Amino acid sequence: MEFNKIQNETQRRALLEIAICDSPDDDVSELAERLAKDSQVVVIQASDADAPLAIIAAQAQSGNSGYVWSPKEMSKSFATSATRDESEDALPGQALLQHALDWLSQGGATLAQALLDPGDVESKELFVSAGFAHLADLAYVGAIAGDFPDTPPVSSLEFLPITQEQFETKLPELAELVQRTYQQTQDCPAIADFRTIEETLAGYQGVGQFDPGNWFFVRHNDESVGCLILAEQLSGGVPAMELVYMGVCPEARGHGFGADIVRFAQWHSTERSAERIVLAVDVNNQPALAMYAKCGFGLWGQRTAMIKKL
Repeated sequence: MEFNKIQNETQRRALLEIAICDSPDDDVSELAERLAKDSQVVVIQASDADAPLAIIAAQAQSGNSGYVWSPKEMSKSFATSATRDESEDALPGQALLQHALDWLSQGGATLAQALLDPGDVESKELFVSAGFAHLADLAYVGAIAGDFPDTPPVSSLEFLPITQEQFETKLPELAELVQRTYQQTQDCPAIADFRTIEETLAGYQGVGQFDPGNWFFVRHNDESVGCLILAEQLSGGVPAMELVYMGVCPEARGHGFGADIVRFAQWHSTERSAERIVLAVDVNNQPALAMYAKCGFGLWGQRTAMIKKL
């Protein structure tokens, strides 16, 4: 069996439509076209006697991390499950996954993540056999701009955007604030065991189109009580805003600030001509899910997040 990295852009796009078919994105074809041009994406094909058997895709991301999709069969003779075929000495699916992880590691990644369909037991077994751990079950929710405030919401909060010139000097202050909002969080609390705050912020910068003007200090009575990080992108072929992260410090919780932040994010998204706002939230974070529902968000997908240190 041979493992080859696909370089031709046309081939990459065609194979990526198969490799990422289980992505939570609305438009897989659009995503495949974008990833095919991305030098930080690898497409690896397993073949036997020139016959394609299976493919896998992986992407190097900001913050010393990487993302990997589950292997996809192109031939029934290729076993992607973690169950050993008695006629083989190796685990083909695991070997393909390991090639992708090696590529990420060689590029400097120290962490790999994957999002799996909750019903895909076979892929979950494969990733567990490769050393991945369950991080969280995620709900993907979204809201349409027609329901957003058309004027700045009335609130006791003040939202201070970060300018391009300020960004590097403001990062330490923002890092300290984000750390405070992580205290007693119900949203993917285990992630803190895998990434430093610096890696986390670098990862946030890698989401969508980075613009410091979409990053906000949230203040109340001249004190920072939270933060809001947004990123512009395309979702289903239309301009959208992703709510990458929002958090409220423990001492400021219980005052409805979370809903105020979300309503501000909706208004700001309209100001940036976004037609929808999307985000992922831990299904165990019931207070957040209830808040998003009150703000007009609806469920459009679910995924199981897996994680591994490289």
